[in-house]
Amino acid sequence: MLDLRPDQMVLKDEKEEEANKILREFMKDMTLCLEFIGHVKPTNKVYSLTKDLNHLSLVSALLTIISLKFLAYDP
Repeated sequence: MLDLRPDQMVLKDEKEEEANKILREFMKDMTLCLEFIGHVKPTNKVYSLTKDLNHLSLVSALLTIISLKFLAYDP
């Protein structure tokens, strides 16, 4: 890492703060635009609290196939 003089550190901090303000404003505008065109999933804000279960259907199918051998019809 570079060793900066105190005046350079102050300048760096000011520039970072300015960049963060611009980025925050950009993100606000981006959110408004995406909501306006309908590209927003409000359920992600509320209900997306767990990890995605990408292979749940496969696991369910395999579990069903395996459990079928334990089921028997006895007339």
